Amino acid sequence: MKNRNPTLPSLLVVFLAALLSLVFFLLSLRVMSQTRPRTVNAGEPTALPANSGPVPSGLNGDRSNADVVKVDVDLVTVDALVLQKNTARVVGGLKKEDFVLLEDGTKQEITHFSQDSLPLSVLLLIDRGGCLDPFNAQVHRAATDAIARLKPADEVAVMTYHDTTRLLQGFTRDRSLIDDALNRMPSHDEQADHCLNTLFFDAADYMVKASNPVGRRVVIAITGVTRNFDCPNGPSGKSAAQAIYESGSVVCGIIPRTAGQMIENGVMVWVTRIGKLPGVGSLDIQNLAMKQAERCSLTNRRISTPPFKR
Repeated sequence: MKNRNPTLPSLLVVFLAALLSLVFFLLSLRVMSQTRPRTVNAGEPTALPANSGPVPSGLNGDRSNADVVKVDVDLVTVDALVLQKNTARVVGGLKKEDFVLLEDGTKQEITHFSQDSLPLSVLLLIDRGGCLDPFNAQVHRAATDAIARLKPADEVAVMTYHDTTRLLQGFTRDRSLIDDALNRMPSHDEQADHCLNTLFFDAADYMVKASNPVGRRVVIAITGVTRNFDCPNGPSGKSAAQAIYESGSVVCGIIPRTAGQMIENGVMVWVTRIGKLPGVGSLDIQNLAMKQAERCSLTNRRISTPPFKR
């Protein structure tokens, strides 16, 4: 299949530009009670394989100069959204007294109740393999516009992938560094694969190691295919999915709805479904996001409690 320069419908451009703004409301309904280090970069990395181990703290990759910040979370934070059963409309004006929080049947004390907006850690995953390049000029422009709408406290990182993954830009709040990363995107390789199993395993690992430990984690994949067989010499798709779940990241997938791109993706979906018969492993981004939706909720409230009582 020849490489093309598809024209992205204007509707998709608007959708992509708005996606990062809307993702503020996508949060895990999860419990946070942990202490873990986060490496704070003394300098911004230019390029680093995502599977090469711990992220260097400076341009020379010397970890001896790394600043390590340890965060103790004394409160368990639970994000919640209350919807009307029949209409799915958001119920507003609720107070702390309107909630009952149970853990193993034991009522928990709610000490804080707020509408705080936690900062985002957004990891962009950009596909550079396969027959067609999903990151065309219009998607590039829309992604840049969307990132510009993030709040100053939000951080962004860029990772590219095909047969392997590459961390093009580590987490940073400097939008100019993200613009530079998007402008020096590696060339699209028609002969390369889409190793989603390796990608999401590495993405989860990097999220845990380098993202804001008290922020919300979002993974956005700009991809040519949403489903593929597990690449050899890598983790299974099942392991990669579990790693994403455990990282607490919300997953979003974007595929341009051009004729060629939809055909390529449709073929891969069909082939991987047939491959299930002999038990060949695969990973489905759509399925990953849908299963996460069962674990996540939209949020406009934050409830905090002391660590759960047993």
